[in-house]
Amino acid sequence: EGNTNVGYSISNFTMSLRDENGFVNKWYDQSGNSNDATAEADADEPQIVSDGSLETGATGKPTINFDAASSNFLSASVATTQPFTTTIQFNGAKSTVVNSTLQNLIDSQSTSQNSFTQIQGEGELVINHGSVFDSGRDVDSFGESVIISVANGSSSSIDFNGATQVTGDAGTKNRDAIRIGRHRTNSGNFFNGNMSELLIHNSQLSNSTIDTLESNIISHYNITEI
Repeated sequence: EGNTNVGYSISNFTMSLRDENGFVNKWYDQSGNSNDATAEADADEPQIVSDGSLETGATGKPTINFDAASSNFLSASVATTQPFTTTIQFNGAKSTVVNSTLQNLIDSQSTSQNSFTQIQGEGELVINHGSVFDSGRDVDSFGESVIISVANGSSSSIDFNGATQVTGDAGTKNRDAIRIGRHRTNSGNFFNGNMSELLIHNSQLSNSTIDTLESNIISHYNITEI
């Protein structure tokens, strides 16, 4: 059903140490395409070790912590054309929604190619590839979560935490690169929370494949199904 263009998980990264804290400077792509995601400066590095202990999510699984101030990665070599499928395992609990700000889990890089998954000011989870498509879910009601979104114009879809799939129009824009954890072109819309997995397939996965992928992630991270 198409190759995995990008695959990041918590098991493959390089780390820099400062005192008893560890920060991820490169998140390695495990798809075999070498589309590694890199923090462009020390201040951009998300945290993986705090006071000598691994950062963990609500269910005790290791995770990467984005700090809402500077944490982000860039994978500049990835270009994805619709239709494509994006899977993100994250924790966007209510405590991470800061001052009604926007938070981008993933975006593109150029000004003309806005293509993002975003937590909006009141916790609404949306995708936007030229048009806003609201998932109908507020992530501040949940802890560990998974969103699987298909970008395919007016036939786009969102699966979230095992709920019934919703479909709508997300627009027709593509991604020229992958920016993880902030706005594509400026230092804003920083994500404040944890992320453990990010997968991008350069195809529209079938509903049965999405169901299987979603079920496996829900089981591994002990996510509460809707």
